[in-house]
Amino acid sequence: STADSVNKPEAISLLAGESFVSVSAGYLMSAAVSSSGEVWTWGNSDQSQLGRDSGGGDTGTPGRVEDGQGGYLNGVVDIDVSGDVSVALKSNGEVWTWGARSYLGQGIVSTDQIVPGQVSISDVTHIAVGKSSDEEVHTLALDSNGEVWAWGANVDRELGTNSGGTKHTPNKVQQVDGQGN
Repeated sequence: STADSVNKPEAISLLAGESFVSVSAGYLMSAAVSSSGEVWTWGNSDQSQLGRDSGGGDTGTPGRVEDGQGGYLNGVVDIDVSGDVSVALKSNGEVWTWGARSYLGQGIVSTDQIVPGQVSISDVTHIAVGKSSDEEVHTLALDSNGEVWAWGANVDRELGTNSGGTKHTPNKVQQVDGQGN
């Protein structure tokens, strides 16, 4: 609606005084990493993608992602979100995810995850999350050896594997043989 439209940038008052090192905007949600390494999220949380108790609904109020132990996820240097899944990269190269159960990279999970869980890859330097028009999500991670890892939806072989279907754990992207195969 027109009443909800913002025609010019506005500061988010709750974040005043914080300094940020990374931001990401996904479908109906946003996230930012503070200079202290904490992740702040706001927007839609119908699949627990905000990583905190928001009552299961939408919230325009930024809040810190919880760690499930009474504190907050910390040590984060980068964040990427799709709108269904949130993916955080920690300074030690660990990748942590939360949100829609099918795309977390943590193995087969029975329910959406509000608490971040660690993905079984290490020494990661970059992360990227993609989302198709069919609401399918996949994630890529680049490790310090220059290898690319992928998990999530694989409808059009976007994970770089020779087999289709959702991958619930990281798979190394296959290298081509120089012949385009």
